[in-house]
Amino acid sequence: MTRDSRTSLLDVEDLTIVYGETPVVEGFSLRIAPGEVVGLVGESGSGKTSIGLGIMGLCPGRVSGRALFKDRDLQRLPHDELRTLRGDRLAMVFQDVAGLHPTYPVLDQVAEAVQVHHGVSRAEARERARSWLVSVGLPEEKAAAFPHQLSGGERQRVMIAMATVNRPELLILDEPVAFQDEGAKGDLIRWFRATFETAGILLITHDVSVALRMADRLIILCGGRVVEEGETEAIIREPVHPYTRALLRSNVALNPHRELIRIPGDPTRINQKGCPFQPRCVQAVPECSHARPFLRQIHGRRVACHRGGVVALLTARSVGKSFSLKGGKVEALREITLSIHSGEGVALMGPTGAGKSTLGAILTRLLKPDTGEVVSDFDDGDFRRRVQLVHQHPKEAISPHFTVWETVEEPLRIVKASHPYNDRIREVLREVGLPTTKDFLSRVAHTLSGGELKRLVLARALVLDPLIIVADEPTAGIDASFASQILRLLMTLQETRGISLLVITHDPYVAQKVADRILYLEGGQIKKITPSLTPVTHRHPAPLVS
Repeated sequence: MTRDSRTSLLDVEDLTIVYGETPVVEGFSLRIAPGEVVGLVGESGSGKTSIGLGIMGLCPGRVSGRALFKDRDLQRLPHDELRTLRGDRLAMVFQDVAGLHPTYPVLDQVAEAVQVHHGVSRAEARERARSWLVSVGLPEEKAAAFPHQLSGGERQRVMIAMATVNRPELLILDEPVAFQDEGAKGDLIRWFRATFETAGILLITHDVSVALRMADRLIILCGGRVVEEGETEAIIREPVHPYTRALLRSNVALNPHRELIRIPGDPTRINQKGCPFQPRCVQAVPECSHARPFLRQIHGRRVACHRGGVVALLTARSVGKSFSLKGGKVEALREITLSIHSGEGVALMGPTGAGKSTLGAILTRLLKPDTGEVVSDFDDGDFRRRVQLVHQHPKEAISPHFTVWETVEEPLRIVKASHPYNDRIREVLREVGLPTTKDFLSRVAHTLSGGELKRLVLARALVLDPLIIVADEPTAGIDASFASQILRLLMTLQETRGISLLVITHDPYVAQKVADRILYLEGGQIKKITPSLTPVTHRHPAPLVS
């Protein structure tokens, strides 16, 4: 769709909606030009539908602010004028398909919208309605059906036909394809884009993949407030706000190969004083709890985040490393630059000898680089707690003569953590799925199985509450059942604790399961970086069979 930047169909200014004493939308502003599709995206309960109803003058709550349709304030129009506009020049497709009248054929319900606004004969209105129902994909023989005789997807198509039959200039679509199969979704998305090429559309949806295929621009809503706004493809490629990233990562259509990570915490817990996402954010700082962040330009879009978006916890800058061997030097790493962000999953792939484990040791400061540097969000005293390496070979990482208890306890003693250790040790052992019985705690490490050892070294790393875990070949050398458990465990830790993961692996299937980004290391250099999200070309869906 083309956007005419010289004109505006809809200007929403400082829209606030209150139900009872609870504000559900605060200070929402929006501009839609002819030919532009704006996607309003957020979880259920974020205020999306209330905004649509507020613009249309249908919201049951207290509404303040302005909604200008072609410079006419919809909030202050006389009721008769507003009714004349609604269903004709501006229209809303409601999410609830139960809005159809149960005792009238759907053809008559669509025809009524034509008659009310255009005063044509009943026969002409019915003919226009019949043609329009067919255009949205309802079989012609079903036009005379009653709503209860249609499927949910068919009823939704009737709702679309009722709202759009008069070809409005402004459309508000509330979850317009939620009840459709994948083929029908593609058909309807193409129909909307082709039929309303010059109209303005506000697309309300919780499904980022639908917004990706239809919207030119996205507005991300959290707790009734805008947290990020920008061009669709830019946001999908590189989300800036932690909430936006969380939405993308939890969408199955965008992550067909990856283990999905739900947004942590309770979605009903919204901070009214500070950032609305603060109670659930893995990188929140004290300022986030008491001071409201305002929208500002960050990386080419508007973002409301005190920390400037997702922060980099660990960064390698131009790192190089060589080893002296008999016969000369071997250059293991050359000019490596990468960052690991808060709560992010990164996979480091490459053939044997590519330098993956060497890079992992440098990032955790077990090795010093010859050139370049590793900088972090932590001070030197806190680094050992916050960045932990899970070794590829567990028997090389722990003393074979230590008991299970002593193995997990040792890091606490090294950093002189406060006593008692008992509860903390048992907690992390349970977290990784190991027993906490007296017999198991007293077992010597070398008597454990390979899978148990993998879990033990992970518990040892977790006991200091790290924010970054570098896991070197976490599934190598164990059977498929144990490997899947280890991967699920790492993903659960990332979900519940907000831990950042760098997983070193030669297995592409492991990389696809755990990573937001996949880095390919070859010959000591990063040759390629691949996002794990579905490619942006899905925005223009190929024809699908309905």
